Amino acid sequence: MIHNGWEFYQGEQKINGWEFYQGEQKIKVRVKSDRAVNDGDIVRRWCLDGVGIAKKSAIDVSADLLAGRLQRVMPGYHIPVTEMWMVLPSRQLITPAVRLIRDALKNKINELRGQLIKEGRLSEEEWPAFE
Repeated sequence: MIHNGWEFYQGEQKINGWEFYQGEQKIKVRVKSDRAVNDGDIVRRWCLDGVGIAKKSAIDVSADLLAGRLQRVMPGYHIPVTEMWMVLPSRQLITPAVRLIRDALKNKINELRGQLIKEGRLSEEEWPAFE
Protein backbone atom coordinates (compact mmCIF):
# COMPACT_ATOMS: atom_id res chain seq x y z
CA MET A 1 0.00 0.00 0.00
CA ILE A 2 1.23 3.49 -0.82
CA HIS A 3 0.53 6.21 1.77
CA ASN A 4 0.37 9.85 0.67
CA GLY A 5 -0.25 8.96 -2.93
CA TRP A 6 -3.27 10.89 -4.16
CA GLU A 7 -6.68 9.41 -4.70
CA PHE A 8 -8.30 10.78 -7.82
CA TYR A 9 -11.88 11.11 -8.99
CA GLN A 10 -13.04 10.46 -12.55
CA GLY A 11 -16.58 11.74 -12.52
CA GLU A 12 -18.12 10.21 -9.42
CA GLN A 13 -15.76 7.21 -9.37
CA LYS A 14 -12.88 7.31 -6.90
CA ILE A 15 -9.66 5.88 -8.34
CA ASN A 16 -7.59 4.63 -5.40
CA GLY A 17 -5.54 1.94 -7.10
CA TRP A 18 -2.49 2.31 -9.31
CA GLU A 19 -1.22 -0.16 -11.90
CA PHE A 20 2.46 -0.48 -12.76
CA TYR A 21 4.47 -2.80 -14.95
CA GLN A 22 7.92 -4.15 -14.30
CA GLY A 23 8.77 -5.72 -17.63
CA GLU A 24 5.68 -7.76 -18.46
CA GLN A 25 4.63 -8.21 -14.81
CA LYS A 26 1.55 -6.20 -13.83
CA ILE A 27 1.51 -4.86 -10.28
CA LYS A 28 -1.56 -3.33 -8.63
CA VAL A 29 -1.15 -1.06 -5.61
CA ARG A 30 -3.86 0.37 -3.40
CA VAL A 31 -3.40 4.06 -2.54
CA LYS A 32 -4.41 5.42 0.84
CA SER A 33 -4.55 9.16 1.36
CA ASP A 34 -6.27 11.84 3.36
CA ARG A 35 -6.74 13.83 0.12
CA ALA A 36 -8.81 13.18 -2.98
CA VAL A 37 -9.31 15.46 -5.96
CA ASN A 38 -10.55 15.51 -9.55
CA ASP A 39 -8.02 18.08 -10.81
CA GLY A 40 -4.69 16.76 -12.09
CA ASP A 41 -3.00 20.15 -11.79
CA ILE A 42 -3.76 20.30 -8.08
CA VAL A 43 -2.10 16.88 -7.70
CA ARG A 44 0.91 18.20 -9.63
CA ARG A 45 1.15 21.25 -7.35
CA TRP A 46 0.90 19.07 -4.23
CA CYS A 47 3.85 17.06 -5.54
CA LEU A 48 5.80 20.25 -6.27
CA ASP A 49 5.11 21.28 -2.67
CA GLY A 50 6.62 17.97 -1.52
CA VAL A 51 3.56 16.58 0.22
CA GLY A 52 3.19 13.27 -1.66
CA ILE A 53 3.70 11.27 -4.81
CA ALA A 54 1.49 10.85 -7.86
CA LYS A 55 1.11 8.71 -10.93
CA LYS A 56 1.03 11.33 -13.68
CA SER A 57 1.34 11.51 -17.44
CA ALA A 58 4.86 12.34 -18.61
CA ILE A 59 3.31 14.91 -20.94
CA ASP A 60 1.59 16.61 -18.02
CA VAL A 61 4.75 16.94 -15.90
CA SER A 62 7.42 17.07 -18.63
CA ALA A 63 8.47 20.66 -17.87
CA ASP A 64 8.80 19.82 -14.16
CA LEU A 65 10.84 16.69 -14.90
CA LEU A 66 13.12 18.52 -17.33
CA ALA A 67 13.63 21.41 -14.89
CA GLY A 68 14.33 19.04 -11.98
CA ARG A 69 11.35 20.23 -9.96
CA LEU A 70 9.91 16.70 -9.97
CA GLN A 71 11.63 13.36 -10.24
CA ARG A 72 10.59 9.79 -10.77
CA VAL A 73 10.61 7.68 -7.65
CA MET A 74 10.16 4.26 -9.29
CA PRO A 75 12.24 4.31 -12.49
CA GLY A 76 12.25 0.50 -12.78
CA TYR A 77 8.49 0.53 -13.27
CA HIS A 78 6.28 2.05 -15.94
CA ILE A 79 2.59 2.78 -16.33
CA PRO A 80 0.50 1.59 -19.27
CA VAL A 81 0.68 3.84 -22.31
CA THR A 82 -2.70 5.34 -23.12
CA GLU A 83 -3.98 6.86 -26.32
CA MET A 84 -4.71 10.52 -26.80
CA TRP A 85 -7.78 11.47 -28.79
CA MET A 86 -9.11 14.63 -30.36
CA VAL A 87 -12.87 14.53 -30.13
CA LEU A 88 -15.08 16.54 -32.47
CA PRO A 89 -18.87 16.47 -32.72
CA SER A 90 -18.73 15.56 -36.41
CA ARG A 91 -16.25 14.39 -39.06
CA GLN A 92 -17.27 17.45 -41.08
CA LEU A 93 -15.42 19.56 -38.49
CA ILE A 94 -12.05 17.98 -39.37
CA THR A 95 -10.86 21.06 -41.18
CA PRO A 96 -7.35 21.98 -42.31
CA ALA A 97 -7.09 24.13 -39.15
CA VAL A 98 -7.95 21.14 -36.93
CA ARG A 99 -5.35 19.04 -38.78
CA LEU A 100 -2.76 21.78 -38.15
CA ILE A 101 -3.60 21.75 -34.43
CA ARG A 102 -3.35 17.95 -34.37
CA ASP A 103 0.02 18.01 -36.13
CA ALA A 104 1.34 20.76 -33.84
CA LEU A 105 0.31 18.71 -30.77
CA LYS A 106 1.97 15.58 -32.17
CA ASN A 107 5.17 17.52 -32.89
CA LYS A 108 5.23 19.08 -29.41
CA ILE A 109 4.58 15.76 -27.70
CA ASN A 110 7.32 14.04 -29.71
CA GLU A 111 9.70 16.94 -28.92
CA LEU A 112 9.02 16.56 -25.18
CA ARG A 113 9.42 12.79 -25.50
CA GLY A 114 12.80 13.24 -27.18
CA GLN A 115 14.02 15.64 -24.48
CA LEU A 116 12.93 13.32 -21.66
CA ILE A 117 14.62 10.33 -23.31
CA LYS A 118 17.80 12.30 -24.09
CA GLU A 119 18.11 13.40 -20.46
CA GLY A 120 17.47 9.85 -19.21
CA ARG A 121 14.17 10.72 -17.51
CA LEU A 122 12.30 8.08 -19.59
CA SER A 123 13.21 5.26 -21.91
CA GLU A 124 11.91 4.67 -25.43
CA GLU A 125 10.18 1.50 -24.24
CA GLU A 126 8.24 3.45 -21.62
CA TRP A 127 7.03 6.05 -24.08
CA PRO A 128 6.72 4.86 -27.69
CA ALA A 129 6.79 7.46 -30.44
CA PHE A 130 3.51 9.32 -30.92
CA GLU A 131 2.15 8.78 -34.43
